Amino acid sequence: MRSAVHGMGGRTFHFKPASMKIRTYLFLMALAILGPVIVFSAIALGMLRESGRDAALRSLHETARATALIVDRELIGAEATLRIQ
Repeated sequence: MRSAVHGMGGRTFHFKPASMKIRTYLFLMALAILGPVIVFSAIALGMLRESGRDAALRSLHETARATALIVDRELIGAEATLRIQ
């Protein structure tokens, strides 16, 4: 299949389009569609993982703080008991 392109000065250029198999076109189209989806998914999963990690650390800090308060109360109670006796 030949196509004609009219250039400057009234010249006509003939060219034959590069023959690519339909399989190649389909592969490139699938890559063009799936590429951004895969990149976006990787970014979203990374953000989700980081968010989960931050939530777990916050929970761990709150648990440690609550445990420290309980231990402090127990020590204060034991100290008060020893001073009375």
